Amino acid sequence: MSDKGETPSLDGELKEVPFAGASLKVGTKEAYRTLRDRTDVNSILVLTRSTGLVETVQEWLDEVGTTHSNVQATVQSLTQHASRVRTTNERGRQVATRAEQMAAIVAEMRATNWDDSQFLHGASQQESFFADLSTLVTAILTQDVRPIDIDDADLRAVSEFAFRVRDRLEAAGRTDLSRVIHVANRALDSGVEVSIPDAVLVVNFEEFADREREYVARISEDRDLICVAQEASSVYRVSEEPGDPTLEEGLTSIEPTREVALQSQPEIVATRLGTAKSHAAGDLDGPGSAGSVSLLQGETFETHVRGIADEIHRLSTSADRSASDIGYGDIAVVVRDTRVPISDIVQQLWNQNVPVTSTSVSGLEYDSAARELYHVLRAVVAIRDGREVPEASQRALETRIKDVTLESTDASSVDIDVRETLTDIAEQTRYDNALAEWIDETELKGRIAATNERIQARISFDNVEEVIRLSRFIQDQNLCQTWEEYLDLIELFYERQTSDRLSDELETSTDGVQVDTVRALKGDRRKAVFVVGVVEDEFPKEIPTNPLFPEGRARGIDKFPLFVDPDVQEVRNTFPTTADAEIYDPIRTYYREMDRRLLAIASQTAERHLYFGTYRQDRTGLAQYRPSRYLDLVEEEVGLEHMQGDDNAKSPEREVVAAFDESQRDLWEATLEEPIDEQVLVDRFRNVQSILASQDDTRVREALRTRIELSRGEIRRLNASGKEAKR
Repeated sequence: MSDKGETPSLDGELKEVPFAGASLKVGTKEAYRTLRDRTDVNSILVLTRSTGLVETVQEWLDEVGTTHSNVQATVQSLTQHASRVRTTNERGRQVATRAEQMAAIVAEMRATNWDDSQFLHGASQQESFFADLSTLVTAILTQDVRPIDIDDADLRAVSEFAFRVRDRLEAAGRTDLSRVIHVANRALDSGVEVSIPDAVLVVNFEEFADREREYVARISEDRDLICVAQEASSVYRVSEEPGDPTLEEGLTSIEPTREVALQSQPEIVATRLGTAKSHAAGDLDGPGSAGSVSLLQGETFETHVRGIADEIHRLSTSADRSASDIGYGDIAVVVRDTRVPISDIVQQLWNQNVPVTSTSVSGLEYDSAARELYHVLRAVVAIRDGREVPEASQRALETRIKDVTLESTDASSVDIDVRETLTDIAEQTRYDNALAEWIDETELKGRIAATNERIQARISFDNVEEVIRLSRFIQDQNLCQTWEEYLDLIELFYERQTSDRLSDELETSTDGVQVDTVRALKGDRRKAVFVVGVVEDEFPKEIPTNPLFPEGRARGIDKFPLFVDPDVQEVRNTFPTTADAEIYDPIRTYYREMDRRLLAIASQTAERHLYFGTYRQDRTGLAQYRPSRYLDLVEEEVGLEHMQGDDNAKSPEREVVAAFDESQRDLWEATLEEPIDEQVLVDRFRNVQSILASQDDTRVREALRTRIELSRGEIRRLNASGKEAKR
């Protein structure tokens, strides 16, 4: 055993699996059998890099079963396990939620004067400053880039800010999620004893950064250890450092998993993109296992997302295809990273009556129950200031609570005076108590259950609890001095997106269509996968740094946390797909190959049906886009079924729903006190009336009625299997 404070070396076995089909599943099961069958092993700890992979790996192990009744396996993500080690050393300290981290950043921004830096002072006046700064803070804390190690004055100032955010959270009894591994390593160094099973099995070892491998070395000391690493698939580790991430001194290679027979066309595509290996469709193994690969085309980003929503509904309601057993939880919509407007995608899917879950965005802005709480807060702030309750909030709340039948009461509806209730609530001194009183008085949870199908009800319950937890944290830590500041912070949280570096460590509901980044979904498998925006400028994208430090500046900064500066050999060692390529600009080649790998990982997520979405122009109509160059490889490999995602874009149903959605968006912006042109709103409703008057088709009126009911949160028209729900 190593001495106290000494970092032990990894001592175990490395099992490599190929980048092909279900190879990770097969390799993990093989490694588990090896450990399970050893006579001195009675318990096994299985660690995954991604929190979202825990349930999937547990299912794999359940398929293996056990030949020894006393062998127990525990599956946890790296962060989940390290959090418990950290808690052992720091009683009462919790891991900060994404909302709490955001609140701490905002509070520190309010306390920070950027006048010492002309550059940062100017940047702080920009609307995007919070998002850009948050991304850097996460990267700096994750990689432990300390101010003393930075030469660039502006980046050093940002690093100082990041560590002040960390200190603020620690003073509040929280550990920043990006710091969990660092803190756990320190705890183990200091001699904290942790109960560890007889053996440790690590899945997705290729993604473990150095600090995470150090953690594995500490907890697996004097234990059996097998690390399963998939070739040519790292996206997290290689975003920090180049090289072959499957190599590690101290690990002895054992028999690798043999090439797994490909089961579907999506697997053929993933393998070609990820390894450059070509397979014919005739190589597929298994009856009826070919699946499909399609190109879903739209004129604009919006129409191609609408096309995705249409296809989701078609898959989940199909009665004449093998896809008929596909529910919402079997579908994923994948984006390159969090710089893609994920919130816009979530909004459009919500608008198309598709239940959505995500680790990357809160989704609160589009959830009717969460919006209700927002209107309550706006009303309370107005009453406390002696102002009239905003008309939009008063109307929204009255609409939400009327004509709701509750199964838990004898009353046919919630019968309260909204204004009187709001006035009573405004006397509360705590933010969380004000919301809790509204929830109790208006039976919000009962109304959610009465007006939503199970999937949507669960998502809404989670959203309500998330708002309450954040409000309690803000109050307890005194992060806001006034109710107006509190409301501003809540508004920001409703719109926030999570950093790529945290999205794979966060938990999400297993219900609903998951809309997330490639990183968040890596290793998971879904029956149908839609990859958004497979166009040039996305796959591949320009070198990703940060808007605060563009590429030209980042190239000149040593230790910049969002930038890899490899040489030619490091590019080749990292990406086997460059074996025969001429490399003139190693940095540019590195990031282009990274994008190709991201597309391969996204494709690997699909078990049966894989859709690549493209569009021709942005919402302004000025920027033009071409399909990604990587689609040529897909076409060459398996061919593409071409589908028009916006075929119905001009149908009467589409037009009336689009007109209504635009009016609702205008009203929502008005509730945020954005200026609104009343004539524009009048024209939108006239357009709705005109479409209705010109159409005898009942489907048009049904489409509008459905959208109105959905916007009120009154019904969910489709249940988990995609069938019409009871009202």
